[in-house]
Amino acid sequence: MEDLQPVLTDLKGSMFPSVGPCLLSDPEELCTFTDLYGPLKLLLSFQTKDAALFSPDCCAQIEAFLGTFSLSNAGIKIHLILNSSQWTVQRTISAKIKSKIALANQPSLIFDVSCNIQPPVCVKKGHWCEGGHPVIGGRLPLSIPPDVLDQGLFGELSVQLVTILSPCVVEYPNLARRLTQIQVLVSSPSNVPVIGPSAFFQNLPLHLDCQELGLQGLRCSSPKDLVYSGGTVYTVLQENWDNQEQRLLFFLFLQYSDCFTCQLSDVMATEVLIEHHLEDILDNNSHAVTAAFQKELKNILKAQNRSEKASLTCIYTLTSRQEILFL
Repeated sequence: MEDLQPVLTDLKGSMFPSVGPCLLSDPEELCTFTDLYGPLKLLLSFQTKDAALFSPDCCAQIEAFLGTFSLSNAGIKIHLILNSSQWTVQRTISAKIKSKIALANQPSLIFDVSCNIQPPVCVKKGHWCEGGHPVIGGRLPLSIPPDVLDQGLFGELSVQLVTILSPCVVEYPNLARRLTQIQVLVSSPSNVPVIGPSAFFQNLPLHLDCQELGLQGLRCSSPKDLVYSGGTVYTVLQENWDNQEQRLLFFLFLQYSDCFTCQLSDVMATEVLIEHHLEDILDNNSHAVTAAFQKELKNILKAQNRSEKASLTCIYTLTSRQEILFL
């Protein structure tokens, strides 16, 4: 992606010249337009003369990025076409199951909550919720480091937490399940994934109280694997291998407000500044971010632990009855 940076810089200059303040579209007019003419469509085309920049590995990274982008932008249907003299990649990225949530003073988010995990044998056909349900967590104000303030980041910065645990097992509250994987995704204020390895999140398991969470530990994926996952991925270490598997998407949506930032070019420059100094911002708020992460995980795993206790109680009751009948 670093090799494409000059191309993206030229694209920014040609598409978004500084011609004055950016006027926001009226939501009602936009809805009326889409009702009459259908969803908006944007064709974005890139062409490169250097064949080395257009390798299968680079295409895989582009496809992974768009897949991550679609997780919290499920209202956008993406048609990806990559052409080379030797091969062609053509794929449509869209959500099978969508879920919409509204945030305070922020545009609503549409998530792709599709899940491919198969239900257990005991589940009746048609009674299995194949997706997940977004849960709005806490909103955490972030303090900006002095060095970043000196570079012009004067507004208010915060992070909104949203979690999606899938598959949903509400119809089977006593079903024993275990959390197997946690994927942490960070999005810029314009809801674009912030990609690349994060030292803060790679070291986060060292600062979590796994005993309080009821976990043996978390193992972070390697930096090489992070390129294709779109975020930091943790494997949950537990002993209950026969329980129903569940996976957790942990979103951190960065939010920024500055009354002096009104031109689109300034907004883009601000987001580049936030992304460039994200590690410094996270380190400056490490205690608060770690505590918020611990709290959200504790709330999620609390329901899971209650389910395991209920399942064990049910098994013990059935076993006791069988013993009585046998006697």
